[in-house]
Amino acid sequence: MSHLFEPILGLSQFKLPPQDIDLLSFCESNKLLKVKTWVDDLKLTQVKNTCIQLYDAVPEVGHLKTDTKTRYDMLEALWPVTQQSLLGLLKEFLQQPLILPEPAQKTALLAQALQKHLLDGYTLCSKELVQQKKLKPTQRELLLNCLYRALSALSLLMLRAYQLYTAIPPSMWQRAHALYQVAEYYDLHTQSAPVANGSASLTITDLYARLLALASVRPNQLAQYDIAVAFRALESWVRLIKLLPSATTEEKQSVPGGSASGQRTRNQKPL
Repeated sequence: MSHLFEPILGLSQFKLPPQDIDLLSFCESNKLLKVKTWVDDLKLTQVKNTCIQLYDAVPEVGHLKTDTKTRYDMLEALWPVTQQSLLGLLKEFLQQPLILPEPAQKTALLAQALQKHLLDGYTLCSKELVQQKKLKPTQRELLLNCLYRALSALSLLMLRAYQLYTAIPPSMWQRAHALYQVAEYYDLHTQSAPVANGSASLTITDLYARLLALASVRPNQLAQYDIAVAFRALESWVRLIKLLPSATTEEKQSVPGGSASGQRTRNQKPL
């Protein structure tokens, strides 16, 4: 049986939104400018109300019939305000009793669902791009940004799950592995994503290794604050982690025509 990784198959295993609407109901348009105007009009001081509005708006971008670049730009318009609003929600469900009161449970579910909608949107953009037979340089850069955002959203989802002491669904790890494999396939995994400019400039490999390292420190035995401290510290420590090639590397290298247009078929996994 072949162990070759196919990007489109790797991303097709996840349930992503179908493209079945022509207009975004929250701004009554399919134009990027209208989305940006809607974002500018949000009342950021009303954190919970803003998150509820975003909860309805973000998934619609995934359902919209549009091109990948426009979908990505719409998600980018929503990303900063979503992350800012989610940070504002933390005090309502962190540093609370271990068994959360019902209002705190609902807030935590809202926050995680909203982050999941972003993850699905960027994963969808990645899937649409890898469906192309050959990517142009601009499309490769767009794919790098999409994968970076998807893994960033997934990392925050996992962080909050650890802080809430809830089990990490296997599908989250499957998504993490698939996103990394796609980046590795296209030789994007060691590049800094342009969209990360101004942050710690982590690479896809850094994000992926941080998830692996965070899982290894037994976060379920740490206090919520210490889990967040470990997550931040691992931003710099991950550069000391080396991901070793899988046992199938030699097999893949022996496959004729296994790499084309600078794209890899090698799949690295931590041993």
